[in-house]
Amino acid sequence: MASGGTLFLDEIGEMPLAMQASLLRVLEQRTVRPVGTEKEISIDVRVVAATNRNLRDQVNKGEFREDLFYRLNVLKIDVPALRERLADLSDLVPFFTRYLAKELGVPEPKWAHEDMHMMQDYDWPGNVRELKNMLERCILLNKPPAHHFVEMKGGAVNTSITMSVNDLTIMPSTTTPIEAEFGYPNSWSLKDVEKSHIQQVVDYHSGNKSAASRDLGVARKTLERKYKEWDENGSDE
Repeated sequence: MASGGTLFLDEIGEMPLAMQASLLRVLEQRTVRPVGTEKEISIDVRVVAATNRNLRDQVNKGEFREDLFYRLNVLKIDVPALRERLADLSDLVPFFTRYLAKELGVPEPKWAHEDMHMMQDYDWPGNVRELKNMLERCILLNKPPAHHFVEMKGGAVNTSITMSVNDLTIMPSTTTPIEAEFGYPNSWSLKDVEKSHIQQVVDYHSGNKSAASRDLGVARKTLERKYKEWDENGSDE
């Protein structure tokens, strides 16, 4: 059926050795024998194989045929883990959301900016497959991704996250401006004022540095770097 086109073989590293031998023969001879027949037919097909395993290590362990490895390894494309390309979330999340909503026959949800920031702060050990499964679960349960991440941490779920955005564009914060409880003494240095204000905003958000960084207008990494500097320099700075 794939003759004249492309055959995609996913998780090629899981293929049993006996089947590897059959695949190698097909690739070398460019013929197949359909089940139930004794006649071989010629094929012309492009083969694309994918795996999350290190096939070279499997070859060394005797778990993958070396000749098949070289036959498949004509052009190698390494795809970085999702945690190394978080910028792709701005494309992947809307794509999967539209696709899954259509597949499930439900209205397409519009995620809040808090959801996107939580997804940016996650490491995604399961890569794109985990992202898709998480979005599908959220759509089925009619819960935002923020709800999913809070559940993972075993914390209380904030049900007040309702603001939605189109295609996950980041909207200006609608949070009520945080009023300082007291003025800063004139004797304080700029670093003292900065540290006090940052800690006040973080405390206001109950330790949620992602939410605090948005109100402060800085990246989450900038906030983490500030805390690291304070730890290194001592609590008096």
